[in-house]
Amino acid sequence: MKKNTLALVLIAALALVGCNMGGNGVLPPPVDEEKAPEGYATVDSNTTLDDVKALLENPDVDGIWAEEPITFETAEPVALDRSFGMENVTFKAPLSETKSRVTAYPLPDGKTGSTHAIDITPNSDNSTIEITLKNVHFENYSHAISVADKSNVNLTITDSTFENCFKGIYAEGLGNLTINNVTMNNMGVGSVAGEGSEEARMDRSGAGIDINQTSTGGAISITNSHFTNCGGGTGATGENGAKLTSGAIKIKVRDNSNYPSHFNGDTGTKGYFTSVTITGNIFSNNRADVVLGTSGETGSTDEAKEATYPSELAENTTIQNCELEDNSTNGYEISGNKLEAAEQIIEVTKK
Repeated sequence: MKKNTLALVLIAALALVGCNMGGNGVLPPPVDEEKAPEGYATVDSNTTLDDVKALLENPDVDGIWAEEPITFETAEPVALDRSFGMENVTFKAPLSETKSRVTAYPLPDGKTGSTHAIDITPNSDNSTIEITLKNVHFENYSHAISVADKSNVNLTITDSTFENCFKGIYAEGLGNLTINNVTMNNMGVGSVAGEGSEEARMDRSGAGIDINQTSTGGAISITNSHFTNCGGGTGATGENGAKLTSGAIKIKVRDNSNYPSHFNGDTGTKGYFTSVTITGNIFSNNRADVVLGTSGETGSTDEAKEATYPSELAENTTIQNCELEDNSTNGYEISGNKLEAAEQIIEVTKK
C-alpha cells in the first residue's frame, strides 16, 4: 500500500510539472523585472535635482528612470538642450503663500512669479532633438513644459498628468508632437491659486496645450487623452477687458519675426505643421475644447483665421472620435472629420 501511495504521489507531481511546462513540456520563460530603458540612468528618492543636471551633462546618459515613482519639489526648471528621456518622475512646485499674478508667457530669466518644470532649448546648431516623457507628472507650475522658438524638438509624452498649471505645454519650436494617454486637469484661468486660496493667479490665455509655432514643424498627434476644466473663465473678456483665448488645446502658426499677422504660404520661414490629428480624446468643462488660430488681432475674423491657421493646414487637420462640448474654431467647422472654412465663427455641435 505504501508503494502504491508513493507511486500516485509521484504521478501527480509529474502531472503538475507537465501543466506548468505547457503542452510541449517546456518551462515558461521567467517574467522579467521592470528595467530602465537602454541608456537610461536609474534614479531613486535620494536623487537630487542637481544629480539630474549632472546626468544631463553626461553624453553617455540618454535619460533617467525610477523603479518607484519619485518626486522633485522645485520651482526651478530643468533645462534640456539635447535628446533626453524621463520615466516615473513627478515635478511639483510649491504654492505661493499669497495670490499673485504670473505672466502669460515664459520668463527665460526666471523672474519671480513664473515657475517652470522643464525648459527645452536646443543648442544653437538647430539640430533636431528627441524628448520622451513617460509616466511623468506636473503640478502647480505656471508653465510645466516650454519649448523655445527657433527649435526643432520632437516631443513625445505618454501616460502622464498635468494638474493645476497655467499652461501645461507652451511651445514655439516643435518638430513632431505626440501625446497619448495624458490627463490635463484644472489648467489655465482657474489654476495655481495661492496656498489656502481658491482664487486664480492668472487669466486670459491659460491652456492645457498652447502651441504658438514660429518655425516649420512636422505632425501633431493628440490621442486618447482627457482634458477637464481647462481655460476657465466665462464670456469674451477677462481682467481689464482682455480677450480670452484660453482652452484645452490651442494651436496657432506664426511668422517667426515678432509675430507678424499674415501667413504667406512660405513654409521655409513661417510657422507651419504638415498635419494635425486630434482623436479619441475626452473634453469636459473647458472654456473651449479646441482653439485653432486666433481671432480679433488682425481685424476681420477671416484675416485672423488665415493668418494663424491657414486653409492649407486645415485641409490636413483631423478631429474625430472626441466628445467635444464647446469649440472655438475661429472660422472653421468640422465636416466629415476634417476642417472646412466657414463663413462665420460657429460652435461645433457635440460629436
